[in-house]
Amino acid sequence: MATLIAFYGSQGLIGRCDEKCYNALLPKCQCVCGGLNHSKGLSAARENLRDLTEQELAKAYTEKTGKSDLRVLKESRKLELPI
Repeated sequence: MATLIAFYGSQGLIGRCDEKCYNALLPKCQCVCGGLNHSKGLSAARENLRDLTEQELAKAYTEKTGKSDLRVLKESRKLELPI
């Protein structure tokens, strides 16, 4: 299962966008992509994320959830984010 985005906080994994989202058959999910990749398939999901920066993803997720102190793992590339 390919994980496209994973958000980590001081307590560990907060959430991720993976096959459960981009290959979803049900109309709703609680994924960290905010529905951007829902039911799009792996290729389209990767394309959706290509132009988004890690900071934009983390900011959107922080605003949605109120969580901060995030580190983002995007396509197996871990980055530390000062939020």
